[in-house]
Amino acid sequence: MIKLTIDQNDIEAMIDQGYKASWSCGPYLNLGIKMGLLALEILNAKGYFDLSVEAELEYHRPMSCFVDGLQISTGCTMGKGKYQSKKPAW
Repeated sequence: MIKLTIDQNDIEAMIDQGYKASWSCGPYLNLGIKMGLLALEILNAKGYFDLSVEAELEYHRPMSCFVDGLQISTGCTMGKGKYQSKKPAW
């Protein structure tokens, strides 16, 4: 069974959750997690109630792994309506 709540101070648990959800991913998952945690800190947000994510990227690996990390660390998911992905303008 996958634990649905994760302590934001436990990066190892977030990485473990990412691997369980994605079955693969490497450093991009870790970068997404760390970037999400940094955004929470900088914006003084408590999680997805105070935040939404809009990513402008080509949605394929490894960038999709990066997005998994953002969703895990911030709680901003597509299902909650707090995450949107846009194709880049270039």
